[in-house]
Amino acid sequence: MRPSLILLPLLMSFASTSAFALASLSLTGGINYGGLNSASKTVSGQTAEVKGGLGYGGGALLELVSLETGVLYFHRTYKTTVTGRASSTASNNAITVPLLYRISAGFISLGLGGFYDFGDFSDYGPSASLRVSPPLVGPFFEVRFNYGLKKGNEKDVLALIGYRFGL
Repeated sequence: MRPSLILLPLLMSFASTSAFALASLSLTGGINYGGLNSASKTVSGQTAEVKGGLGYGGGALLELVSLETGVLYFHRTYKTTVTGRASSTASNNAITVPLLYRISAGFISLGLGGFYDFGDFSDYGPSASLRVSPPLVGPFFEVRFNYGLKKGNEKDVLALIGYRFGL
């Protein structure tokens, strides 16, 4: 194999971050929207529907060169409605561990990778994010989409705000 094919991805990852800050720590908080999650089932003429709602949470993210990981805690809510009966609301807590490869161009950063949820309902799958932030340190805003692959196919949209500290 040619050495240039091996070195090219490594050089690209260094090019996407500043030479002065190869690592950063981010503290973040935000909301989780699980409204893309819905399921319904009809039994004996009655239909039960479960729909995701808003949740909240926060955590810490560590970025080394262009690889990001961390721990995010989110409290999620779900509303269950059965025709002809009262509706109820349930919730669960999850700790999400993302692993994203981040490509930066100025104030815009794209993250692609995956996630694993620990908690009441474990899940895993692909994840994508779009972040707006100064290149080195400072406040940021990020929108992240997680698509679960286990039974139930959790689909979550996270809106995060936080602050990046250069290490």
